[in-house]
Formats: sequence, structure tokens, C-alpha cells
Amino acid sequence: MVTHADVYAERDAALLMLAEKQKSRSRRITVGTDKAYYTKDYVSAVRELNVTPHVSKNDKSVFHK
Repeated sequence: MVTHADVYAERDAALLMLAEKQKSRSRRITVGTDKAYYTKDYVSAVRELNVTPHVSKNDKSVFHK
């Protein structure tokens, strides 16, 4: 997926791709990501899509926005 470069583009694109992947499924799927995705907004949005996130913890900050 091609997006405009900004701070949130990669996470936004990931959410769009997960929504597309999940829309025809009834069962929960999982996704693994690196510590750049360790934010409250991203984790909440992924869970709302019925996707289980496996995100590497960012030890430098606790759930930043």
C-alpha cells in the first residue's frame, strides 16, 4: 500500500489492511508488530477490528500517543 509520508501513515495503512483482511472472517486473526506500534490508539483500533495484536513493548515510554 502506498501512502503519504507522515508520522501516522504506516500505522494507518496497517489498520486499513487489517480491516480488509478481517472483513470476510468470523474468527479473530492476529498480527505481530514492532515497538513503533506500541500506542494506545493503535492497539485499541486493532482490537476493535477483532484482531489480536502482538506488539513489542517500547520500554522507553508507556503507551505514548
